[in-house]
This record gives sequence, structure tokens and C-alpha cells, in this order.
Amino acid sequence: MRSRLALSCLAICGSVFGCELPGRAARDPDQNPDSTARDVFPASPLDAGRDLDAATAHVPPTRVPVDWVRIEGGSFMMGPDLLDNSDGFQEPAFRVQVPAFDLMRTEVSVADYGRCVLGGQCRPRVEGTNPENPSCADKYRTTGDALPVDCVDWEDAEAYARWVGGEARLPTQAEWEFAARGRGQGWTFPWGDDAPTCDRAIVAVYSSPEAPVENGCGRDSPWPPCSRPGGNSPEGICDLVGNVAEWTEDKFRPDTTACIPNDGSPCVWPAGLGHVVRGCDYSTPPNHCVPQIRSFSGRASRGIGFRLARPVAPDSWRRPVE
Repeated sequence: MRSRLALSCLAICGSVFGCELPGRAARDPDQNPDSTARDVFPASPLDAGRDLDAATAHVPPTRVPVDWVRIEGGSFMMGPDLLDNSDGFQEPAFRVQVPAFDLMRTEVSVADYGRCVLGGQCRPRVEGTNPENPSCADKYRTTGDALPVDCVDWEDAEAYARWVGGEARLPTQAEWEFAARGRGQGWTFPWGDDAPTCDRAIVAVYSSPEAPVENGCGRDSPWPPCSRPGGNSPEGICDLVGNVAEWTEDKFRPDTTACIPNDGSPCVWPAGLGHVVRGCDYSTPPNHCVPQIRSFSGRASRGIGFRLARPVAPDSWRRPVE
């Protein structure tokens, strides 16, 4: 659904040129995308850990418990979007340096988001009675408290981050892809290069060539967090592939990735078409679940949820969320 939406908007909008981002790291168009990826770390892993622990001390505590997982910074080749070939357009991978950050181990659950609603800081989830959001009818959206929340728009996810506090925010798409591809090891997926199966991810599968597709590995819905530990990242991040797709901080620019800075910060192109969604949901076939694939949305939808990130260094690209 999101891929069709992206192609439709591409046809309408056509090509857009220029992307000035004052104050942000510019991408060097002459860099060699085929150069060997190399992580950039301090000389001693022990010293690196001490430095990051000291840097995290500036981050205020969150208002609610969050299971943060540290993602050490590094350099990686981001992209390309393997499905973005409309009009013959497809850009090569490019190098991005991602500072260390913390990422939630799991996607935000229905119960987590419900507490923010009860606290008066978040809007209720979109309901299917809204004619603009038929995909969020009760029979489609997730309902179990332990399941990942969906049918919340980007502004709702931002409001949840403000409610959590402690400088929580949505991850940038560079951070998200870095975490989902082995932190610069060049992997295709969090676990390596093998294609997604129901042993590793909650996706749509065919039990046989003649059988209908089975969404959610036969359940026709997301599963509780970390139901497929074989698909976790090396750091233990769950469900970066499958279950629900996830909002990121970035605006979406359809014709090029040139607005994505090379310092891990988000694309802030003012004329962006909604916000970037990364990952895939339980109704997506495995060949559309490659983490490099960018999609976008401008509204709440079935199968789009989120998880939070936070900076661990005082000179993070993002100032604290008020």
C-alpha cells in the first residue's frame, strides 16, 4: 500500500531540485560509494564505553520506564532503496557517520500509548469510522495491549516522545537503518543476509504456491514484541523487520536522497511529502522487507507504529525535546 502511494505521489510531483540544509553536514557528491565501509571508534573499547556512559549522564530521566539499548556509533554505507526505480531513478549507496544513540528494544505497545492518552498528552488512536482512514477499522488495527501500536500519525508519535521525556525522540532514518543492518557491517538484515522467514520476522508468507498469502505468519496481525528472537539485531533490538513498520524523524523527498545529511541527522526538506516510514509490517512479503527501502505516509495507517531513540552525547544533532 505504501509503495503504491509513493509511486502515485512520484507521478504527481515529478522531480524536485535543490536541497539547502543550512547548519547541517552536507553530503559530498564526489565521494566514492563503493569504498570499503569502516567503523570509526575510539582506540579502546573500554575507553569508548566510559566516554559514552559519561556523556549519557547529561540526559534527564524519562517519565516512564524505557528499555533502552545502546547503539555504538560508526560509519556505514546507507541505501540504496532497492524498490525506488520509478522513471529509471535509483541512487547509489552513500556513506553516513552515525553518532552513538540509544534505541528502544521493542516497538511502542498499545498499552504504552494508551497510558499517554489517559494522561491527556496523546490523542486517541485513529478509528475506522473516519472515512479517510478505512485501514484503521477495528477489524484491522491492533487491539491487544501487548501488541505494537498502529494507527497513530507522525504527530502522535512525536507527542508520545514528549510525554516520555528524557530527550526521547523518533530515530532518524539513518539511525534506524544503521541499527537494522549490523552497525556498518554491510548486512542486508539485522541478522545477516538470509531472506526473512517466519523464524525471524512477522511477515506475510505463502505456505505453498497455490495457497493464499498468510499475513502475520498465519496470525493476520502483529505478534507480541520479541516473538522472533532469531531476527534480533546483535544488540538485541527486536522486530526491526516485520510486525509493524515504523515512523522516523525524517521528511520524505521522493526524487532523491540528497537531503539526507551524512552526520546521522534527519532530512528536514520543508516540502517533504509526509514522513519517512522504515521497515515493513506483518502484511508485507519478505522481498519488500529490506531495511534500505524507504516508504512514507502523511497520516495514521494500519501497520505503521514506532519506537523511540535518544541521544547519548551533548553535541547530538537534536536539541532536547521540550
